[in-house]
Amino acid sequence: MRINNLSNFNFCAGKTRLYTDFDGTYFPFSQDSIRKEDENSVSSANKMYAGFRDFVAKAKEKFSILITTGRNKWEMFGALNDFKKSGVDINLPDGYIFSNGVEELKNVEKENLKNTLKPYLFTRKEEIKQLIQEIDDEITIIEPLANMRITGREDETLKALFRELKPQDRKKYVSLVSETSGMLELAFPPDIEIEPYVEKISAYYKKHKIPVDIEFYYSDSIRHVPCQEGSNAEPVYKKANTIFVRPAKDGIKADKLNKPKQEIREIIKNNSNDLVVVAGDDSNDFEMLNPLNYLDIFGVSIDENMPIEEILAQEEVLSAISKLPLVSIVTGENRCMGEILKIKEELDKKGIHKIFNAKNPSEEFLAKLKEGMLIYSGENTEYRDNLGVELLEEILNI
Repeated sequence: MRINNLSNFNFCAGKTRLYTDFDGTYFPFSQDSIRKEDENSVSSANKMYAGFRDFVAKAKEKFSILITTGRNKWEMFGALNDFKKSGVDINLPDGYIFSNGVEELKNVEKENLKNTLKPYLFTRKEEIKQLIQEIDDEITIIEPLANMRITGREDETLKALFRELKPQDRKKYVSLVSETSGMLELAFPPDIEIEPYVEKISAYYKKHKIPVDIEFYYSDSIRHVPCQEGSNAEPVYKKANTIFVRPAKDGIKADKLNKPKQEIREIIKNNSNDLVVVAGDDSNDFEMLNPLNYLDIFGVSIDENMPIEEILAQEEVLSAISKLPLVSIVTGENRCMGEILKIKEELDKKGIHKIFNAKNPSEEFLAKLKEGMLIYSGENTEYRDNLGVELLEEILNI
């Protein structure tokens, strides 16, 4: 379809920012297959990123991408290095938000991930190391650049440090990662009880009035640590027991929700007629994908204990959701996204289309993005009229 009479734009609005998860969303492939240069995976990745590159070229300054990920800076650098070696020409974003909202990097140039923003606080790493050894003076502390993030792939420094341990120390150790963002990550072998460490570390930060969010997990499905079954056996990797200490900026827990919500608040406040798109596939994306988490911008509160059907039967809730300059894209078919998809189903019945599902993100993510922009352009004429001819034609021809 051709668009006529679109020459009188003032181009003051119509901007779209995409906040996208990385693993499973903007990178919906096996990293191991990329490292091994699997021809089908590399080809599929290049096809997906070529589509995004073409779209970005047409959108120009009207569209930008921020990758918001649970990975830290070094883990992302490893992924970019894998792409470079394997021939994947990723469409690089305009910036990154690491560690589920802890650290942000803007104005990215190629693979340079060193220009991070000012950290929230000092990690107090040395003090935490002392606390660990107060609990158990026989525990050994090793400090790799990163703990394992992708199942089947171990960080080289972690592996090397483990092998340097004396055989008697390999069962009782902690792998401690300290980041410039102020985040600490502790990974223990699976047979070590971690709650005493959680209690002591929590008490320390509380005593010193340092605002942090502390989470811990037994049998972490993402991070693995090397374990040795016998004195001469080759180490095997097992699910770690992990503790995360994340700085809370201004007392607010770091979360992927914070940045897009802040931007939406500014769009509404300034009546700038822009759009925020959020996309993800896993539990750490849930909060930013859920439109109910943005309603307090309009002063609307909900009873989270009520069934979704009853919440979405309230006129003020529906009115607020319909006004949100927000599009949510659920990628893949992860069961943890069931509640978001239930909200989508109920809203779709009422003619409110804010949530989209790209079941096969390598082929559908970009199309759902365009569809969401198109629907919003039908609701907001200022947004539509300032997209520009080329971009508007692009989203009309999905």
